Amino acid sequence: MAPCAALLLSFLSPLLVGPAMANEDGIVGLSTVGCGDCHGEAASEDISVGFTLDGELLSGLTVEGGSTTSLGFRVASPDAGHSAAGLNVAATDGSLSPEATLFWREYEVSHQYPHPMTDGARTFLVDWTAPAWATTVTLTGAGNAVNFDGAHTGDHWALASLEVTVVADCSDADGDKVGDCEGDCDDSDPDVNPEAEETWYDGVDSDCDGADDYDADGDGVPVDSDCDDADPERASDCDTGEPDSGGESGAGETGDSGDDGDAGEGSGSDGSTGGSGADDPEGKDGCGGRAALVLGPLALLGLSLRRRRRA
Repeated sequence: MAPCAALLLSFLSPLLVGPAMANEDGIVGLSTVGCGDCHGEAASEDISVGFTLDGELLSGLTVEGGSTTSLGFRVASPDAGHSAAGLNVAATDGSLSPEATLFWREYEVSHQYPHPMTDGARTFLVDWTAPAWATTVTLTGAGNAVNFDGAHTGDHWALASLEVTVVADCSDADGDKVGDCEGDCDDSDPDVNPEAEETWYDGVDSDCDGADDYDADGDGVPVDSDCDDADPERASDCDTGEPDSGGESGAGETGDSGDDGDAGEGSGSDGSTGGSGADDPEGKDGCGGRAALVLGPLALLGLSLRRRRRA
């Protein structure tokens, strides 16, 4: 039993270990360099790969800006030993949307598992949406045909590319991926477009919203005349509620001096400011009141001294 078990294990080992070594979840970044790390050192002329449209192999393509095209990526091999295929497709612009059996990773399309080939071929379906502006886009793809034996030997791979001309009444001269037909108000500056962040008070409408760059709160009052350009409710009301250290306190003392009491009755708190006004034309409530306070005690002292001398 033991020798038989050992023999069976030695037979199954390549099948058990091999699939774990393969990239069955697919990888990205190979659409222009190929699959040499895992499926042969160099591209093979024994298989064919390419982009298709309605089953026909493409050598070039022209589309309208913003349109979506259903493309195929075909891998074919005359080798009967090749039973499965995989791919990695990328585009220099626009967006990719793969069929359900594929997945989108880091702006590229790859396979989740090796796909069985039928009659020596497999076509993967990918929708590509062109950018809205006039430009030239290159689609690249790497495809492999594998024998699915769990090892890296016997597999073949090849590269393909497709140049697409996008026609549109729209341009993206600054390369910020937003065309002038999509609201780019300055197609010569890549930092200006509807998706950019606004920087206030630099004289540039960075986000192309048409707002005054010197009126951040949008209240119609420019920053140099606005008490608080972050609050549209405080365009002209600049009173913080705190007493003014200058005019307000001084004005209150001046205006209230006549109501707080007669300085002539000994208050003295408002001094010359309040007592020398129109209510006391003879000046009695001002300097006269203070003189009475000083001279009165002196007069009493003098009268007391006279009485002592007589005594």
